[in-house]
Amino acid sequence: MHAERKLRYFRAETQNTNDAAARNENRRQATLAEYFIGSVNALTEDGIAVAADAGGTRVGGYVFAATNVIWVVGINKIVPRLEDAVRRVWEVALPGEDARIKSIGGHGSEVGKMVFFYNEARRGRIRMLLVGEDLGF
Repeated sequence: MHAERKLRYFRAETQNTNDAAARNENRRQATLAEYFIGSVNALTEDGIAVAADAGGTRVGGYVFAATNVIWVVGINKIVPRLEDAVRRVWEVALPGEDARIKSIGGHGSEVGKMVFFYNEARRGRIRMLLVGEDLGF
């Protein structure tokens, strides 16, 4: 018999607290999750995934900390080359995330870290679900 697992949504917990120390601890704990679900900001036609974020919580979980990573990626994020992927981060993803953060009362967003992934499927820790529609920015 398997022990019951409890789903914990760290983003909601983090956004619903005014305590800076609690927010930081939630972000740190989120990177250590058994399953980390998210997306990338761009995917090149030859398979390089590009992810950026302001503080590092998301990319930290992607790079190493989370046991399993699942990316759900819309076809709107596919670009021809790496240069186009980096441009997409700055010209599409950042303005979209900045507007989203401001719409919920935040100060805005920035690119603090950017990482590139290639051949991750061989390692088996990161899985990507490519969805045939536009998702996110």
